[in-house]
Amino acid sequence: MMMDEDMYVLSPNGSLLFEPLAKPLSSMPPKCSDCGPFFLKFIKDGLPIGESTGSSWLYIVPWGFNSLLKFINDKFNTLNNLPPIYITENGCDQQNDPMQAPYQACKDHQRVGYFKDHLAFLLKTIKEENIKIESYFAWSFCDNFEWYDGYRSRFGIYYIDFKNDLKQHAKDSSMWFARFLLKKIKQEENTEDNTVV
Repeated sequence: MMMDEDMYVLSPNGSLLFEPLAKPLSSMPPKCSDCGPFFLKFIKDGLPIGESTGSSWLYIVPWGFNSLLKFINDKFNTLNNLPPIYITENGCDQQNDPMQAPYQACKDHQRVGYFKDHLAFLLKTIKEENIKIESYFAWSFCDNFEWYDGYRSRFGIYYIDFKNDLKQHAKDSSMWFARFLLKKIKQEENTEDNTVV
């Protein structure tokens, strides 16, 4: 039985295919990052499962977001009492290219497409499956130190110039996100006024 304080926290940056091992491992890998080669698959029927990003483990598969939410709903919503889902981390990275000027690195069109497609699938799933999503957090607000990749991967919608006093530059994805949120706010205001945008 779920308690009031229970919740599901979802952190779907990308999609992976999990396949059973042909035979059990003789011993457990020493740390999580070593597990991947044993059972994570990014190829299905000879083709990548989606568009690759700056990280070898991250592919853009927006329909996977939809499938994951449906799975959670089907598996855990047995009495129509699924607690709210908090999506805590959703985004993709681009590889850091130290030869690029900040204005070049800020043209992150792949990330814009990632957010457009993932949010479209999220909205579709909410409407079709009636799943309650309490919050959505894009990963990440700004480029940061990633535990596995250090500064090599840039997940932020703001570019951080690590060589120039941490100066911030808005990426195209931050501009897109601002327009997206302002459009949603305007739609909600007009809905309250019984007008259509």
